[in-house]
Amino acid sequence: RTDDFDRSKCKAHAEDSITAYPELKCMVGLFAYNPPQMLEATKNADKLGEIRIVGFDEDSTTLRAIADGTCYGTVVQNPFEYGYQSVKILTQVARGEIDLADMDDFIDIPARKIVKGNVMEFWTELNQLTGEEPPTASK
Repeated sequence: RTDDFDRSKCKAHAEDSITAYPELKCMVGLFAYNPPQMLEATKNADKLGEIRIVGFDEDSTTLRAIADGTCYGTVVQNPFEYGYQSVKILTQVARGEIDLADMDDFIDIPARKIVKGNVMEFWTELNQLTGEEPPTASK
């Protein structure tokens, strides 16, 4: 079900799913704000950690939950590398060093799987780029 990018609807849909499917084992959130809402819904239903939550992007609540073991993992993109490669290529075009028509149609910037075993390493890398502080596991 769609939530129209409304966090309260996202949480309500998660709560409805928990109620409708008592044997529910996993929820997948495709937007950065989904896992935090799903975590709240599972916490309120006393199923935090029972229902695996898999997310997308590097929301700090999601990363903290991965570190604490209450979220299974997330898939992250690399917006910094997207920006770096874009500026690098545009600079080369502006200098006449390359012609866009001669380039491959695709530059692969791989996504990364973040789970408990690598979340702190990822957060440290992210911290170096953003200046944010890494989460600490509360367990």
